[in-house]
Amino acid sequence: MNDTWGHEVVVLLPQITTANEPAQVMDKLAAVVAQPFPLDATTLQISASLGLAIYPQHAESASELLQRADKAMYLHKASHKSKH
Repeated sequence: MNDTWGHEVVVLLPQITTANEPAQVMDKLAAVVAQPFPLDATTLQISASLGLAIYPQHAESASELLQRADKAMYLHKASHKSKH
């Protein structure tokens, strides 16, 4: 079975202490999501395409920030599809 569902989740990091902290959080999130998990008599495997936007470097309003993160996510998704 191969169903594709699109769900978007926003993660806010209001107290970033280092410049690389957002990327580290994204890496940890991707690793957790990628872990297979059992459900009934099968094991499910999911993946995530992640996009990152940082205030105020990438945008100054919430809507612009979400647009930038969304664009980054689709670029990430497209780059991974081309490798398969």
